[in-house]
Amino acid sequence: MLTASTSRAVRSNVHPRPLGARETRRGLLLINLGAPDGHDAKSIRRFLTQRLSDPCVLTFPRHWRWLRRLVAGSMARRMARRSAPAYRRIWTDHGSPLKTVREDQVAAIRKQLGDDWFVIGAVRYGEPKIADALRQIVAAGVTDLVVIPMMPHFAASITGTTLDRLYQGVSRSGLGLNIEVCSNWHDDAGYIEAQALLIGGQIAQHELTPDDTVLLYATRSTPLAHVNGGDPYETQVRRSAELVNARLGWPSDRTRLSFHSELRLPAWLTPTTSQTLAELAARGEKTVLVCPLGFTADCVETLEQIDSAGARQLEHEGGRLLQCPSLNTFEPFVKAVSVIARRGSHPFSDQCAVPLLRGIDETFDLKGAIEKLIMVGVCAAGRITSADEPGIGHLSRHQFRRIKRPQSGALELLRAVHSEGHYAESWLWNTCNRFEFYGLRHSDDGPVASNHCVEDVARCMFSDAVDVPDANVLHGIDAWRHLLQTAAGLNSSLPGDTDVIEQLGAAYRLARHAGVAAAMVEQLLAEIRQIVGQVRTRTPWGRFGTGYCHAALNELAATVRPPWSECKCVVIGASTTSWSILRTLVDRFGVPQEQLTVVYRGGGRHRMVKMLRQASGRGRRVLVRQYAERATIDAIAGADVVFFGVDQAEPIVRARQLADLRRDVSGPLTIVDFNTFGSTDRIKGIDGVRLIDSRQIEAHVDRFAERIIANHEFHSAATAAREAIAAHVENIVQSGQRSRHRPTQTTRHSEPAALRPAATLGTDA
Repeated sequence: MLTASTSRAVRSNVHPRPLGARETRRGLLLINLGAPDGHDAKSIRRFLTQRLSDPCVLTFPRHWRWLRRLVAGSMARRMARRSAPAYRRIWTDHGSPLKTVREDQVAAIRKQLGDDWFVIGAVRYGEPKIADALRQIVAAGVTDLVVIPMMPHFAASITGTTLDRLYQGVSRSGLGLNIEVCSNWHDDAGYIEAQALLIGGQIAQHELTPDDTVLLYATRSTPLAHVNGGDPYETQVRRSAELVNARLGWPSDRTRLSFHSELRLPAWLTPTTSQTLAELAARGEKTVLVCPLGFTADCVETLEQIDSAGARQLEHEGGRLLQCPSLNTFEPFVKAVSVIARRGSHPFSDQCAVPLLRGIDETFDLKGAIEKLIMVGVCAAGRITSADEPGIGHLSRHQFRRIKRPQSGALELLRAVHSEGHYAESWLWNTCNRFEFYGLRHSDDGPVASNHCVEDVARCMFSDAVDVPDANVLHGIDAWRHLLQTAAGLNSSLPGDTDVIEQLGAAYRLARHAGVAAAMVEQLLAEIRQIVGQVRTRTPWGRFGTGYCHAALNELAATVRPPWSECKCVVIGASTTSWSILRTLVDRFGVPQEQLTVVYRGGGRHRMVKMLRQASGRGRRVLVRQYAERATIDAIAGADVVFFGVDQAEPIVRARQLADLRRDVSGPLTIVDFNTFGSTDRIKGIDGVRLIDSRQIEAHVDRFAERIIANHEFHSAATAAREAIAAHVENIVQSGQRSRHRPTQTTRHSEPAALRPAATLGTDA
């Protein structure tokens, strides 16, 4: 029997692909348990016989195993007669709901992953069989296959038997596939977020509160003997319930967990859903919201069988039973499964989760939020200085590079800060010019508490620094003024930099992914975008706005041969930097989209991936799991110019790889690396390769900036922008105005309109 410890990531039949071989095509196989072919008793009996004959479901002592099929057939006949009316009530013109949902999930995830992936579904019992799906996968040219059982909790009777059948199909057919299985995702951040958002939507729709409602998490049951033998199912289910509850912000004493099974066997996990509902009814509970925790698709269990004697008793006592749907094709769930396919599961941290249900229907108090605002961080010196920002010191670019962290470390930093418990919400502005933490304290507890807040942040931010700097620390209105001036491009190395506001949007999305930003941060950043937009449109400052990538490529154009418009360009990275490079190449320099190739990872940044696809248009797109893999080198092989728009400390291209590549490729190669940490390793000196690194790019941007500053109207425009911001700050101080924005309901899962991309995006390098 397959165990959970062997199924996190299993590979078989690994065949390395030589240089010049056909391109890798990725596939995704989604497996669910299955459903009967029809709603008549005969079809149901056939399905149940297959399920109950599984040795992972009905366990017998060694000398009595011959009885299994006899017992299974007898049980299936009785259960089929009892279940047939329920199946008839839920049946549709397209078959069982499980079949319809499975097909819709496959279509939605295929759309999410893009044309680079072949996505197909199968079931453990019934049709379509796993073996048939594997044959279709190979026929489609798939070489690398990810398998996701659509059951987030590992149970031998559910996931284990499914994977046993998968491996039997692979071994018997001798298929040449690289297979990776993602079967333990009960604590995946995307899954927990999707489940919490779905339940939170039901809570908001029915206006439920913990005072009058109990949340009942109902999941499948499994043999108690398996759990006693080390099966992790019960532990994983309870952990999922705890994490969803933490994300919702629902009191733990107002929740219950039950185990549902149509088998109704005493030797399976309890309490059953019927027993729990009867208990709640006897206690006089008025409302119970049943949340199908382990079900990712609606089926007879979720649609009919929970409506049991316990539910009827609850209603008889004057209460009401509400039922949350399964995840089905809920958009955040589709995104979560897509991320698991691309990058594997990532555990959710309940210690720093911002409750979704906090502050619903409260009017956002802008002045009150600003009073709780703290900024701690460092920044590189901009091209223009400001006398009205006391307490702000600047580092040289060399000093700043020694402090800055790659974007991959920002998530852990935010969670580490929040684990101290001082901040309600926060975000981290982590760019090539600033490393600044902004936090909203829970309350104004005086200078002693404020000092502790600052010390905790500084310890987390600079724990790995070689030379710990004196961090800038701003409170309240001073932090707000600095935030606005930075967002307006007044503190940047490129004066008027329009990319900064988009970097702020990226910081917000990262903080939401970390579970540390919600409604308050969303409203603050909405205010910032609106104020900066007014400053740019109502003062001459808007005439001097430009993007970092535009400035860099404009300067580099004079030194690159052949011209950009004749180059085959490869852009590597799923970032605003990469998007800005693509747009600048197409719009400013007229590079045909057919000459573009973009190499990207999907990750959790679905909006950015869609933007990359739109910007590259008819160009070639290569989806990778890690940038330092063979597909990236293959993309570079046919390029004239390669742009790196990633932000990671680990090099992507090393000298030996590039030297081997150059033996087979003629013509010069230019590498333009926007990554502050450097995306290459020791490639200088390789014949035919020219490297333009981030420091050289900065020098080019500096020359562009000098021409901007030399304009005789520049300084008066900058002064007008500062005066407009100062007037806003004074208005806040004097009037204590409230925001014009209505609060965003925290059960939303879409990105706020105020933080969606504007007409121009830029670098987040």
